[in-house]
Amino acid sequence: MARVEHLTFICTKNKADAGPNTSGWIPPRRTPRSDALFAGCMKGRTLYVVPYCMGPITSPYARCGVEITTART
Repeated sequence: MARVEHLTFICTKNKADAGPNTSGWIPPRRTPRSDALFAGCMKGRTLYVVPYCMGPITSPYARCGVEITTART
């Protein structure tokens, strides 16, 4: 997976929920509004939301999240 660090952010109520060493955390009230910037960008694409868990689900250190990705249709 390739990503641009300064454009990647994790939005959670508590910073600790984002995990350790996370420089891209922001609270939900500061989530950037990008409706106009991305208007029409999903035309002809399918959006996939893939849930995952990093570590055994029963571990107190496990972290769950989602990956959001697209594919052309």
